[in-house]
Amino acid sequence: MPNWTQTVVTLGGMKPSLIDKIEKFSTIGHSDQKWEEEGGLFALITGKHHSGDGWYDFNLDHYGTKWDVHDVQINREHDDTVVLMFQTAWSPPLKVFEHLEAEGVDVDAVYLDEGCNYAGQYFDGEADEYDYKDLIAEDSIIPGPIWDAFEGDILDARQWAKEQEEEENDAMAHGYGGA
Repeated sequence: MPNWTQTVVTLGGMKPSLIDKIEKFSTIGHSDQKWEEEGGLFALITGKHHSGDGWYDFNLDHYGTKWDVHDVQINREHDDTVVLMFQTAWSPPLKVFEHLEAEGVDVDAVYLDEGCNYAGQYFDGEADEYDYKDLIAEDSIIPGPIWDAFEGDILDARQWAKEQEEEENDAMAHGYGGA
C-alpha cells in the first residue's frame, strides 16, 4: 500500500475545452473501465498513455508518480482556471506540472506526504521541498501556501509528536526506557 501524497494545484491559463474534459472525465471514477482505457487524468492532460509492460517506468518518466490521481476534487474558478485536489502514490506529479508549464499553463501547487516525511511547493517551474519533521516543529517557519493547504494535518502531526515525546519522557521517568 503506498503512502499517499496530497496535492492542491491551481492551473491558470488553461484552454476552457481542456477544463471541460477534465471535469467530465473526473466524473467517471477509477472503477469505470473507460478510466483505464483512457489512461486516467494525467494521460488526458499530457496526451501520453502506456499500458502493459513497462507502465511503471513510463508513469515515473512522464507523470513523476507511480499511478494516476486518487480522490480527485475539481473546483473551476474561471473559464481558464481550475483548482485540483487529489492524492497520488509516493510523490507529486511534477512531470505533469512541467508538461503543463511547457504548454503555457501557470502551475501553482503544494503537496504533503506524511508517510515519506516531506512537503513541497511547485511554483514558476521550481519545486521547493521541506522535511516534514522540520515543518511540525513548534518553532518552524512554514511557507504560507503549505500552511494554508495543510494546516490541519500539520497541527495534528504536532500534537501527535508532542504526545509521543510525553510518553517517552514518562517511560524514562519510570525506568522503562533506555538501554
